[in-house]
Amino acid sequence: MIPESKHNQMTTKMTVANAVTSADYLVLIILYVVCFLILALTVFKRRQISKFCSFFGGSYNMRLFRVHEGALRVHEGAH
Repeated sequence: MIPESKHNQMTTKMTVANAVTSADYLVLIILYVVCFLILALTVFKRRQISKFCSFFGGSYNMRLFRVHEGALRVHEGAH
């Protein structure tokens, strides 16, 4: 028979372990999302992005893309 205090300590350790594993899953999910974004940025280079934007409709997206492209050029020029 396990004494009551020992049993309580064991259950609290279990809940802490469960919390840690759920936090680890959250970190993994965040890492996956970041990796996916990096891959998307490398795959959708300039031409693909323009096709993508025209597919989603219109001059508004292209205007946004041109602004973004200009910002990228400025950023590249700064280095």
